[in-house]
Amino acid sequence: MSNGSTELIVRQFVEGELPKGSLLSTLLADLKPEDLAKLRAKAAEGQLAVELEKMAMVNRFRASSVEIKEFIENVKALEVGSSKNPFDRTIYKATGEFSTASGKTTIEVKKGCYIATAIYVDESHPNLVTLRAFRDNYLETRTAGEAFCRFYYRISPVVAQSNWFKIFRLPVRIILDLVCKMLP
Repeated sequence: MSNGSTELIVRQFVEGELPKGSLLSTLLADLKPEDLAKLRAKAAEGQLAVELEKMAMVNRFRASSVEIKEFIENVKALEVGSSKNPFDRTIYKATGEFSTASGKTTIEVKKGCYIATAIYVDESHPNLVTLRAFRDNYLETRTAGEAFCRFYYRISPVVAQSNWFKIFRLPVRIILDLVCKMLP
């Protein structure tokens, strides 16, 4: 029996409006008035508890919606940056953990891979996924790799937006395709 059906029966019982001749009304007809009153009070308490839990879930949903919206606005602020200098907004990582009505939700946003993204265009291109995995699992776990990533994120926005990048796009793609074939 669904939760909605149970709530309807409880409501009908509490309000004394059970259908005549139903099995439940027949069973309840044999109860003493004081026992029936106690049972109705317990049913009303249960219904109240269910309604309070629903209200709490709605409030958690509204609160998490506001928090998630604020998180998105903060990520947009990171994207735009406060400076006109592209070096000031080359890379960021933002993680938000939110308590929602259905449990915990974690949102992680990363910005980077300018040259590779400009070459492959499609964010889900297999080589782009391979390069990100290599960056996350290998480069960023080593001191020299972290230094390389910092350097790359400093120069890559300027390189990817330059006019001469269009000329070298195909040769760079060929090199990246070869690198991706060699990566595990």
